[in-house]
Amino acid sequence: MRLLSLTTSPEDADLAADAVWQLGVRGLEERLHADGSVELRADVGQHDDALAAALRRLSRWNAVVVDVDDAPRTTWRDEAVARAVGDRLLVVPAWTAPTGETDGGRVVIRIETGGAFGLGDHPTTSLCLTAVDEVLSAADGDSGPPWAMLDVGSGTGVLSIAAAALTGRWRRATRIRAIDHSDAAVEQATANAVANGVHDRITVDGTLAPDLRGEFDLVVANLLAPILIALAADLTRLTAPAGRLVVSGILAASHAHVLDAFGAMDVERTDVDGEWAAVWLRHRVPSSSSMS
Repeated sequence: MRLLSLTTSPEDADLAADAVWQLGVRGLEERLHADGSVELRADVGQHDDALAAALRRLSRWNAVVVDVDDAPRTTWRDEAVARAVGDRLLVVPAWTAPTGETDGGRVVIRIETGGAFGLGDHPTTSLCLTAVDEVLSAADGDSGPPWAMLDVGSGTGVLSIAAAALTGRWRRATRIRAIDHSDAAVEQATANAVANGVHDRITVDGTLAPDLRGEFDLVVANLLAPILIALAADLTRLTAPAGRLVVSGILAASHAHVLDAFGAMDVERTDVDGEWAAVWLRHRVPSSSSMS
């Protein structure tokens, strides 16, 4: 197994870690060496193109590719289990064999992680999946105008695939866009969409949010707090006037600074799972006095 290895000073370690997380990795290992330097290791995908792209994006640091024993990764995969989310969804690790247990009538999606984030087991992913399910339940129907969702930082594509699977019976058009600047994530999300038979309903690519145009009825962004702040204006712009924006990847006890960046939107609700939170936002409705 090949991993990205980045070495930096302790003073620059947080900035470097943020840069690695922005590649769409699932996990990040930090090692402190005897000389005081900090080494960060992450799986950014096993294909040469994905590794080369990661090295280019981290060129300001001493980043290389190292070969390691993949036994720890195999152990983690052996312990992964299917997880029910909300009332309608079951997320199953793609590599697990059927157990014979009933799915309880839930929509089943099978997800392979590869080098991307998002199996449904992390609280932020689960919170976002629940939000997607609830929003789609409220919007469900056979008639009406086309409905659109944007998944920003899509990782494995689990949120988009869940949305496509849950709305599979709709006769009206449903447009789902998944974007991630990690080549490994785009590759994995595309493969997962094909494996789940919803690739014809999801567009997966590496477009950056600032370069994206249009409006979406639901925008979901499960990202780190600094990235949410940096993208706040674009996420707000991409949310339709009557639409909803759900942001996660933030700490339940410390995310006021993130919400400050979304000053043009109102908090509709906040869902919490352990230390993590997902915040539902809507565009602020002008008061009657401001309209007069």
